[in-house]
Amino acid sequence: MNEPDGFSAFWKSYPKKVGKGAAVKAWVKQGLSTNQFVQGRIAVALEWQSKQRSWREDDGKFVPHPSTYLNRWQWEDEPPAPQQVSYSMDCPHEPSCSGRNECHVKQQIQRAKAS
Repeated sequence: MNEPDGFSAFWKSYPKKVGKGAAVKAWVKQGLSTNQFVQGRIAVALEWQSKQRSWREDDGKFVPHPSTYLNRWQWEDEPPAPQQVSYSMDCPHEPSCSGRNECHVKQQIQRAKAS
């Protein structure tokens, strides 16, 4: 299949590899082959969107199909506002530890066993 300009980079970075033909059609329909500015915006948006909890949970269950993403112009979505979170200084995983309290408790148990 001969892919339009810029599509292979999009496909490579998009986390859900389904409906490639429909995604190509959407890419062409949106005129993205000739618009490198928008291609760059898509790449930047995918960078933060792919890190969102909703895209990572349940094996990507809530990641839109690529054609849906393109047809809805979801690269124009705004990133969520940063949350103010305080972390325990004992957690070595901060801020990426999603189970901070559990992790902190496990560390305390391990220290107690080592004593």
